[in-house]
Amino acid sequence: MQNMIDVPSSQASGITVPEIRYLITPNRSMDRRQATGLVLGVAGATFLVAGALALRYGAWPILPFAGLEVALLAYVVYRVQADCNNHEVVVLDELHLDVTRRVGGEVQSHRFNRHWVRVNLRQSRARNLPSRLQVGSHGKFVEIGACLTNDERASLANHLAARLAGAAAEENFRNSTGEPRQ
Repeated sequence: MQNMIDVPSSQASGITVPEIRYLITPNRSMDRRQATGLVLGVAGATFLVAGALALRYGAWPILPFAGLEVALLAYVVYRVQADCNNHEVVVLDELHLDVTRRVGGEVQSHRFNRHWVRVNLRQSRARNLPSRLQVGSHGKFVEIGACLTNDERASLANHLAARLAGAAAEENFRNSTGEPRQ
């Protein structure tokens, strides 16, 4: 969970329910410039050693394998950088919980009625496997936070559940007394 921004929403029925927005992104250990530098540095070192061996000992068959090694590294780094653009945006407002996911250039949006949303954190039965955090209602659930650690996922689940329960408690108090809570 990298960013959490609270944005106040309009007042409705005498109570203010802030809009809460979560931006969930994978860990980005290096940017494109650093990744390019890594590939070029490894390529330079690889071709330096392979070229020296080819010239000194006549081991020219090393060069195609060195090229294949560098090409494979470049492809893997490219795929990792492409996956760094994936993200999830979870927005909780007065009426809805909206989940927007961007995975591999494809955008998926899901909307749930706030009053029916359930937050399920399912622990894995097997040791060392990650938990799964799902939100949804009426049998339709969406997994969120797959790129988070188990602790971050649990924290997000607790925070979402508390915000959902807090709004429900506020509404119940207002309905029972006829006035907003001070």
